[in-house]
Amino acid sequence: MPAFTWKSFLLLNDDRLCVACKNHLVKIDRPICPTCGRAQSNDQLCQDCNSWNERSDSTKVLVKNRSVYTYNDLMKDVLARFKFRGDTALAELFKKDVQAAFKHSFCIKDPLLIPIPLSHERLKERGFNQSVIIASLLDKPILQPLVKIHQSKQSKKKKNERLDQKGLFQN
Repeated sequence: MPAFTWKSFLLLNDDRLCVACKNHLVKIDRPICPTCGRAQSNDQLCQDCNSWNERSDSTKVLVKNRSVYTYNDLMKDVLARFKFRGDTALAELFKKDVQAAFKHSFCIKDPLLIPIPLSHERLKERGFNQSVIIASLLDKPILQPLVKIHQSKQSKKKKNERLDQKGLFQN
């Protein structure tokens, strides 16, 4: 059990995360799937990316994705607080790690970030776009040319339903 102090309670320490939480964050390290970035036992395409490539309607939409942390119980809770309960200040806790992962994974001199948009209805409901907030952690130019067509929530759909969707964006 970490020592409790007023400093840790007020989150004034340099890391801004308590020791217990920090110990439950699992950074994704090699080996990973070269496309989706999922941690695995080798650097080959994972089963999901192989299955996607074998589909007759497969397109190379996803070229390279990288996540910073494993999606464990702690990250599930953090993301739920961030995305669904509006605790957007949580994103700042991960700024250094997000910047380091981006720099390590993407060797682009002058990147232009294009976050996935929310529909106007979902943005009004939520009050913020989580993708824009995460992209802003990188301190790089952000462009938002896409407009999302309003549909039912992605989190309520099964994996195959999400993969089979067409026409999500308009110009």
